[in-house]
Amino acid sequence: MEQSVNIPWVLGMDYGMGVNLLNGQVAGKGVEPGDLKGGEGGQVVTYNMQLLNTMEELYSSIGISIESSGSYGLFSGDGKFKYSKEAKFNSQSTFLLARCVVQNPFTQAEEANIKLNAGELIKQGKTDVFQFRYGDGFVRGMLTGGEFFAVISITSSNRDEQNTIATSLQAKYGGFFASADVSASLDDQTKSKISKNEIRVSTYQRGGQGDQQGFTKDIEAVMARLQAFPSAVIHNPVPFEVQVANYQTLELPEGPNTIDIKAQKEALEDFARLHIKLMTVRNDIEFLQLHPDYFVNPPNPTTLNQWNEFISDQIRELKRQASKCVDSPKDGCGIFPLKLPDGFAMPERTRDVSGTWQHTTEYDGRQFTAKWTFNPIGGNRYDAQEEGLGNAKGIAVLHGNHFQIDFTAAGGTTGRYEWDLNADFTIGVGKLLFTSADKDKNLHDSQLIHIN
Repeated sequence: MEQSVNIPWVLGMDYGMGVNLLNGQVAGKGVEPGDLKGGEGGQVVTYNMQLLNTMEELYSSIGISIESSGSYGLFSGDGKFKYSKEAKFNSQSTFLLARCVVQNPFTQAEEANIKLNAGELIKQGKTDVFQFRYGDGFVRGMLTGGEFFAVISITSSNRDEQNTIATSLQAKYGGFFASADVSASLDDQTKSKISKNEIRVSTYQRGGQGDQQGFTKDIEAVMARLQAFPSAVIHNPVPFEVQVANYQTLELPEGPNTIDIKAQKEALEDFARLHIKLMTVRNDIEFLQLHPDYFVNPPNPTTLNQWNEFISDQIRELKRQASKCVDSPKDGCGIFPLKLPDGFAMPERTRDVSGTWQHTTEYDGRQFTAKWTFNPIGGNRYDAQEEGLGNAKGIAVLHGNHFQIDFTAAGGTTGRYEWDLNADFTIGVGKLLFTSADKDKNLHDSQLIHIN
């Protein structure tokens, strides 16, 4: 291994404690840390908000390095690994991460020495016993303070709407952290857009007023908590990251070198990246199951269930091979045969129909023309307002490429338009049916054309 690596703190870690760098588990204490050095100076506070494009970016942004600790998610469901899993990153929603990290000055054991009983194992050449008892490195240094993360997922039938909301939040909160006097409140226009779409905020807090993980839709409340986080950490700091040093950095007794784990680490790094890919695919499938109306010709529920189970089996098998790699590097660290379900492909997202359209409808041997304006209200639904003819109002719903309006016109006339849109979502062909008691129940030909 390298001379040292930084990894997330987990329960049981302390100065001199051993760490198994293959799975992140805490081993026995084979080192006397001696007097601790450092700790002088003030806190360093880091704020930022960023767009997340991949789950690996999420890992990196919350302090999980694929190279040094990413494989731990194959063995542990705790802490940041649990949080990153529950954030449900997928390729369809838009994700933002807001973060605040408060660091106290770094403290380390500069005078660490190997304990007598641990050194005897090295003298006797029992490196396998040494590794089992004390791991591959020891905790030499520690960062204390606190971390607060908020992953904001934005989901809409209209992906442009998702990106618009994300841009508004970045514009609002990008410079928000520079001053404690800036309000966390959003403007009415952004609030209106958020209310019409699916917003989910998952939070992770370590330090301050107790460890917390949770979910909410209240972005303003979360950002206010994040803004105040440094003040909460001043009186309640906790360890959140440790530096694990190679035992070779110590003065060791004469004997064989400790076991080299480089090949295993490289294999587990590959497994960690495959794990991230499989989790993203599974989250995409779950997104499809929850939002079939957001797609053109989505697979049926039976197929989606089969896909989900297939990917879950792949994840379980990958974890089994990772465990085998840790226990039996000669047999278990080979290439994992990644597979996807037969026929798997994410269907095309439903297109947006916002804007102004012109319809021409035949009635009683004549053709009538008017305009419809559609404004999204979430869930593939739109406010619909007609300009001309009966100046009708209603709710329009888009299912795949099928577009329907249930309307009420001036004078109380009610009815329904239905059109099937072409592949470019520029022209629709369909029918008008009046539902008022005083109107005929014939179907009338209608055409819809996008004009703006």
